[in-house]
Amino acid sequence: AEERWVVIQKRKQAHASNTFTSEFEETAMSANLQKMPIFHNVELSFLHSLALQMDPVVFQPGEACVQRGDVGRELFFIAQGTVEVLNAEEDTVLANIEQGEFFGELGVLFSVQRTATVRAVNKCVVFVLTKTVLESVVEAYPHISDSLKKQASDMWNLHLEREREKKKGTLEVDLAALEPEVVTSNLRKVPLFRNCNVGFLHNLALIM
Repeated sequence: AEERWVVIQKRKQAHASNTFTSEFEETAMSANLQKMPIFHNVELSFLHSLALQMDPVVFQPGEACVQRGDVGRELFFIAQGTVEVLNAEEDTVLANIEQGEFFGELGVLFSVQRTATVRAVNKCVVFVLTKTVLESVVEAYPHISDSLKKQASDMWNLHLEREREKKKGTLEVDLAALEPEVVTSNLRKVPLFRNCNVGFLHNLALIM
């Protein structure tokens, strides 16, 4: 996990002058952040502050963006390319996550172990939001803190409930298959939801 973290940091530094960090991309990233349920109702200046501190990282085809079991502490937004979420044995693709979507939400909020390996299908450019950056920006917006904590608490309780059900044997599916990003991706395959906003589908995934 630590080695993967070091690699991400080096890649962020190497691409610090990349054109993806232009003002246009920062504005687009603010809009992408707003799709997330936890950021849906916060002010744009807060989102822009986050976007200013997000750096691009490039993953090559077949490379793991996150590894099952690693402690997550960042969230990834896909600016270019597609990633696939794998099951525990890493021999089955549970879902594809594409440009304009995100993954790793629990990591940036709670620094918990990843429940699945996520691998680049093709060359991917992702923007990284770290837990440290999120916490530092929240400090400058104390009025947003309570709202974020409430939504984060709801997500955490759902995560713990699923883990308890898995341990008791009442939940027989791979926990990775229940991650909001995976459920959101699979919902988009249903004709009824094909053109729905990602944020709406993510909210729907959280209550399923």
